[in-house]
Amino acid sequence: MPRQDVSIARYFADLPDPRVDRTKKHLLGDILAIALCAVVCGADSWEEVEAFGESGE
Repeated sequence: MPRQDVSIARYFADLPDPRVDRTKKHLLGDILAIALCAVVCGADSWEEVEAFGESGE
Protein backbone atom coordinates (compact mmCIF):
# COMPACT_ATOMS: atom_id res chain seq x y z
CA MET A 1 0.00 0.00 0.00
CA PRO A 2 1.53 3.38 -1.00
CA ARG A 3 2.16 5.92 1.73
CA GLN A 4 -0.09 8.96 1.63
CA ASP A 5 1.64 12.36 1.78
CA VAL A 6 0.15 14.18 4.77
CA SER A 7 2.67 17.03 4.89
CA ILE A 8 1.16 20.43 5.63
CA ALA A 9 3.81 22.12 3.48
CA ARG A 10 2.60 20.32 0.33
CA TYR A 11 -0.60 22.37 0.42
CA PHE A 12 1.50 25.52 -0.03
CA ALA A 13 3.88 24.12 -2.65
CA ASP A 14 2.14 25.73 -5.65
CA LEU A 15 1.78 29.22 -4.15
CA PRO A 16 3.78 31.86 -5.98
CA ASP A 17 6.51 33.39 -3.81
CA PRO A 18 6.48 37.20 -4.15
CA ARG A 19 9.81 37.66 -2.34
CA VAL A 20 13.03 38.77 -4.05
CA ASP A 21 15.30 35.76 -4.66
CA ARG A 22 18.30 37.22 -2.85
CA THR A 23 16.30 37.62 0.38
CA LYS A 24 15.01 34.06 0.58
CA LYS A 25 16.50 32.16 3.52
CA HIS A 26 13.65 29.67 3.87
CA LEU A 27 11.06 28.09 1.59
CA LEU A 28 7.71 29.89 1.58
CA GLY A 29 5.84 26.63 2.23
CA ASP A 30 7.96 25.98 5.32
CA ILE A 31 7.29 29.47 6.68
CA LEU A 32 3.54 29.11 6.14
CA ALA A 33 3.44 25.63 7.72
CA ILE A 34 5.33 26.87 10.79
CA ALA A 35 3.05 29.91 11.09
CA LEU A 36 -0.06 27.73 10.82
CA CYS A 37 1.20 25.28 13.45
CA ALA A 38 2.20 28.15 15.76
CA VAL A 39 -1.26 29.71 15.55
CA VAL A 40 -2.93 26.35 16.20
CA CYS A 41 -0.70 26.04 19.28
CA GLY A 42 -1.77 29.46 20.56
CA ALA A 43 0.63 32.00 19.04
CA ASP A 44 -1.00 35.45 19.04
CA SER A 45 1.78 37.55 17.50
CA TRP A 46 4.59 37.32 14.95
CA GLU A 47 7.06 37.25 17.86
CA GLU A 48 5.32 34.14 19.22
CA VAL A 49 5.34 32.56 15.74
CA GLU A 50 9.07 33.26 15.54
CA ALA A 51 9.68 31.74 18.99
CA PHE A 52 7.65 28.67 17.97
CA GLY A 53 9.68 28.26 14.79
CA GLU A 54 12.98 28.64 16.59
CA SER A 55 12.01 26.16 19.32
CA GLY A 56 12.12 23.32 16.79
CA GLU A 57 15.81 23.73 15.97
